[in-house]
Amino acid sequence: MTEDQRIKVLEIFPNIYNELFSCKQDIANQFSIDVEVLNDKQIIYAFYEYEDYSGSATVFFYNNLNDTYYEVRGGHCSCYGLEGQWDEEEIGSFDLFMQYVTRQGYNKKNSSW
Repeated sequence: MTEDQRIKVLEIFPNIYNELFSCKQDIANQFSIDVEVLNDKQIIYAFYEYEDYSGSATVFFYNNLNDTYYEVRGGHCSCYGLEGQWDEEEIGSFDLFMQYVTRQGYNKKNSSW
């Protein structure tokens, strides 16, 4: 990720860790993955809420090894947590990532990427 790209991403996601996520270790713990899985990943946005016995999570990250952006989503009812739901879905290049987050409603400031 270039410095210019990083600045554009920070305009949309000024806070990387939100709600019940405060670091990479929290992500690893909740998804029941080894924290080393996250070593080459630059977390862009991590959100996990738990309310009324159910939870949902979204993680966007940039993989430094292949210059690609990804998303992971998870959800659960009261019976389970996020374990076993770490499934990296490729978004692609920076331009595709910006288009995707705009379509998802994250980029309310500027929809002309």
